[in-house]
Amino acid sequence: MMLQMILSIVLILVLIAVQAMLAKRPRLWPGLLLPGASFLYSLVAAWYTYANSLPEEALPMAFAVIFMSNIPTVFFLIIFLKLRHDGKNKDESQKDAFITEASGISNDAPPPLTDEPPEDD
Repeated sequence: MMLQMILSIVLILVLIAVQAMLAKRPRLWPGLLLPGASFLYSLVAAWYTYANSLPEEALPMAFAVIFMSNIPTVFFLIIFLKLRHDGKNKDESQKDAFITEASGISNDAPPPLTDEPPEDD
């Protein structure tokens, strides 16, 4: 019993690490593999439950299975969206810094323009 719990925790941590690695890749589709597989699993599990349940219990049981088995899908999507969003912001700030450095333009605002002539001392 204890071994099963430890193995389950290790499996969950490995899946989270794999999802994080896939989400950080430059292409979009690798980060959607685990959420997609998890969603397909939930559909298959719901269909199996619906097919093997009593007729009056089939539909509520199938919806319960869809809801419960999509919890990992939601977590995988949260990891995917968070890491993709953070990566885009980092890439944009690196691009902006490179352009600023290459052009020699500083990010400081220019002095405000006024209609008054400059004062002579």
